[in-house]
Amino acid sequence: MKILKGAEVSAKIKEQVTQMMEGLEGPAPKLAIVRVGERPEDLSYERGALRRCEKVGIRVKQFTLPKEASHGDLMDI
Repeated sequence: MKILKGAEVSAKIKEQVTQMMEGLEGPAPKLAIVRVGERPEDLSYERGALRRCEKVGIRVKQFTLPKEASHGDLMDI
């Protein structure tokens, strides 16, 4: 059995994604984040995703709705 260390795996994935991004032709990929409400754990997860995307050159579009948003509001986004 081989034990994987998270930091090493993360670094390798980041390296691979960076290489893929450099080799892309045409429009760059974009991550869309749709958040409903302002829960601290959601905000923390979102900040981490933004940092990771920025490091490898992936653009991000953020959408934020109030916690009272309806299903229709979410579907409109």
